[in-house]
Amino acid sequence: MNVDITIDTDFENLEEKLEELAARNKLQKWNNGKTVYYESTQEAKMMGLYMKTKGGKLKINCSLHKQFYLMVFGRLDNSGQFTMYNAKWMINNLFEEIGIEQENGFITQYEIGLNIPTDRPPMEYIGLIRGIGEKPFYIDAYFKKNRQKTTDKSRTIRKYFKVYDKGFEMSDRKRQPHDNDPNILRIETVYRREKIKITEFFSKKHLNKIANLFIKDWRTVEFEREIRGAKGTRTDQTARAKQILSIGIESYMNLINEQRKKGELSERNYRTAREFARDWNEHKKHFKLITSELEKEYREKLEIIFKKMNVVET
Repeated sequence: MNVDITIDTDFENLEEKLEELAARNKLQKWNNGKTVYYESTQEAKMMGLYMKTKGGKLKINCSLHKQFYLMVFGRLDNSGQFTMYNAKWMINNLFEEIGIEQENGFITQYEIGLNIPTDRPPMEYIGLIRGIGEKPFYIDAYFKKNRQKTTDKSRTIRKYFKVYDKGFEMSDRKRQPHDNDPNILRIETVYRREKIKITEFFSKKHLNKIANLFIKDWRTVEFEREIRGAKGTRTDQTARAKQILSIGIESYMNLINEQRKKGELSERNYRTAREFARDWNEHKKHFKLITSELEKEYREKLEIIFKKMNVVET
């Protein structure tokens, strides 16, 4: 769980309190000529905790998952498992370490995720994943093909989804996964532009709410499925059926019309494709969608691991 936190710094003896926080948390004092502010040193950032005081606010960013593993196992890591109870314990411990009360703090952005160990390389699963709910997944241009996909995450989007190859990410950064297993499929839901009091966010009621919403969303992941035709079905008919099932009749008709205009489809093949689409209600009886073994594995492990990780205690 990664969190962005904002806290009002309306302390008594403000300067004294800021100096105390700076000394305790390795913050460096800066003066740009107009404003004096404090910010985490490079050394502190390397420990996975970023803090900055400016404009009457203290901003904190960290991964509670990584901070928990740093405290328990001595290294920043979020490749292992992490429960909601761990998150609640860690936020309380974090504020004790920082030396500030959390009552006036707000969560302004957060992500909740799950690590799924897989039998096959994660990129094989990512390659088959098409969407979640009604939202399509796109290959993230900053990563190699099928290493990471996200839904639309443009600036106006407050909630988006991400799936990526966690083992590859760690090896790319010269790190070893917690259980030494490189096959880890990471799924995450990211929420932006929030404003929830920390005490409310980490209440049992709210943790259960976001956990239940998480599993509800990730149950709707759509995988590409193999299409199998009845005995005697021609290969070209199966190819047309796959296109129609993937994009729908209307989009399929638009596609073949465009191909015809560009000369990519002969008149004869165009008529065959058009007639196939026209009679789709009859043709579809002869085709079956086959769920892949990778999809079956994903759905089974999603439920098992979620039950283990969704542990919320008072």
